[in-house]
Amino acid sequence: MTTPAGPATPTRTRKVRPTPRQRPRAQRALPVLGVVYVLAWLVGLLVAPATPGTVDAGAVHAFFTAHAGGFVLQALLVHGVAGLALAGLTVGIAAAVRPVRTGRWVTGTGLAAAGISLLQVGLGLAAAHDVTHTPADTTTAWLQAVNVADIAKLGLLAALVAATTRVVDRTGRLPRWLTLLGWALVPLLAFGGLAFPLPSPVLTAVLTVSLPALLVWVGATAWRLHQ
Repeated sequence: MTTPAGPATPTRTRKVRPTPRQRPRAQRALPVLGVVYVLAWLVGLLVAPATPGTVDAGAVHAFFTAHAGGFVLQALLVHGVAGLALAGLTVGIAAAVRPVRTGRWVTGTGLAAAGISLLQVGLGLAAAHDVTHTPADTTTAWLQAVNVADIAKLGLLAALVAATTRVVDRTGRLPRWLTLLGWALVPLLAFGGLAFPLPSPVLTAVLTVSLPALLVWVGATAWRLHQ
């Protein structure tokens, strides 16, 4: 004799929530790298006066005679520390943006700019080396090399800002004011670099405005894209 089976007890199925995508470490580090980049520039600008133009070799030699130590410290900060931070920022931004092709463009332009920045450290050290026994023309030539490298770096930074702003603007991850700042920054960086070979009050003003605009853009963009 068999006992009739009772009604089947329904089993509860536990809903499995999808695991959120883990952000890459470089992306999570963006705020720290942004702060390092901005502080390296701000402190670097305070440790030495502005370099003179390269037209007068005597003035360049006199500047390095009086401020060689400060110039070296400034180069280590605004080109060395800032260059390393820029490399990290580039990797973090590339990880945060889509599609992959744009990420590669961001990586290429950003790392190239960081490489030039580190090259400027070596050029700056050469310019400040043994100024007393170095001809003024040689010191001036090294400073000109630093400036020429700056032109290339500013052009690459303009490309980096343009690529980042273009792709991130489509996703709405940046506030409107930051997007507008990015687009305004592109010509400021591109034309500001011309102040080195073509010194003029207008181009010098453009170059002067581009630096604080770049620092604001880097800091704000790094904070927004780390999320």
